[in-house]
Amino acid sequence: MHKQKVLFLSILGILINCISPFYGQSAIINCDGKKMEIYANDLTRSNWEGANKKVNDLGGNWRLPTIDELTCIYQQLHKNKKGDFKNAIYWSGDTGAQAAILYDFSKNKETTTWDTEFAYVRPVRNVLETAPKKIPSQGNTVIGKSFQNKVSTKDSQNTTTLNFKTSTSGEITASMVFMGKTTTKKYPFTYTLSKSILTYTYTIEGERYKESFDVTETSLISRDYTAVGGSKIIYKKL
Repeated sequence: MHKQKVLFLSILGILINCISPFYGQSAIINCDGKKMEIYANDLTRSNWEGANKKVNDLGGNWRLPTIDELTCIYQQLHKNKKGDFKNAIYWSGDTGAQAAILYDFSKNKETTTWDTEFAYVRPVRNVLETAPKKIPSQGNTVIGKSFQNKVSTKDSQNTTTLNFKTSTSGEITASMVFMGKTTTKKYPFTYTLSKSILTYTYTIEGERYKESFDVTETSLISRDYTAVGGSKIIYKKL
């Protein structure tokens, strides 16, 4: 039961924040028209075989990035001092005729070496999602309207809906289908709407979230997260 609760809350966090550049502490970037999630931190330096094993052991469709994806990561994150990458060499999942292919973050270029050498490891995985529906805002009200977002992965299909009931409050309905089983939870939230900027606040299991997005673009502007015990993390759009 505890594991199911943790799994549900984890996926709920992904659902509510899927329009953000961050899932928890991992980053979401666009690479060649496809969304990709970047693992929050490096894994232990390994040879190429060890790197693949470490990534596979994570489960959840994590994998080594391609060399093109590492280029995107460099340009969008490391170059802008985001993602906590090192000025070092990272493994890709690509191989050449006789060697593995890596990306050198200190020189912004690809390189090759024997697969027995050691390099840094940063997993990635694909993000499959449908486009969120825009909130049909009339004047300065969203009462009776809803914002819905769907995210599909290999193992699950998830839907989060914000239902606006009054001028200051509403209800989040989160539905998760995992391995054939459907779980639905509801949480109250409060909100303010200033012109096209909607800001809403909700609490799940003692953890407080505050998020803002533009209802005309459905793009998350910021996320303010306070965990149990008072620790606080603030995420802003890349």
